Amino acid sequence: MEKNKDAIKILKKSMRLKVLLLLGIMLTFNTFAWFVYSNTINNTISTYVKAWRIEFESGEEIIELIEFEIDDLYPGMTEYTNFINVVNYGDTSASLSYEIVDIKILTDTYSSPTYSSSVLEGMLLNDYPFVIEFSLSETVLPPLIGTSDFTVTVNWPYEGGNDAEDTQWGHDSYSFKELYPAETEIVINVKLHANQVN
Repeated sequence: MEKNKDAIKILKKSMRLKVLLLLGIMLTFNTFAWFVYSNTINNTISTYVKAWRIEFESGEEIIELIEFEIDDLYPGMTEYTNFINVVNYGDTSASLSYEIVDIKILTDTYSSPTYSSSVLEGMLLNDYPFVIEFSLSETVLPPLIGTSDFTVTVNWPYEGGNDAEDTQWGHDSYSFKELYPAETEIVINVKLHANQVN
């Protein structure tokens, strides 16, 4: 009987040590997993042009097509801002403008000439629970180093006031990713126009 009590005590002590060791390992892995998760969450929003240098010859117009890909939007996301710096190295002033050519949101595509640039821009500002906004810091660039920033800002407030729309977009986004895992959720093509000012 005494041997059984000693064996039970040893077994309990051994089990207690194993349980504590297992809890320690699980805590370590969970902490590591959270650290990796919190460091890899980001907005997958990309563009491939960061700077644009322009120099005119004989009154020409220069056009640059820029594609923005947005693949990770959610309510409460950190506001994303990116810009393309445009520099005029020419001897004359340049006027700068942009034109939204087309947008693809999930499976819907809207493009010119069916939709004007201003209509497409209005859609990005008003028709979704998120807001995608474009702007130019300057529309006229003086000669020999005049600069302007073409900026894109993406924002989706957590408390935007329309829970039904947030929920619908989340459902549609999830369904899209299930059906088309290799496709980007939102693609926006924008033309930057630079014209010589005489």
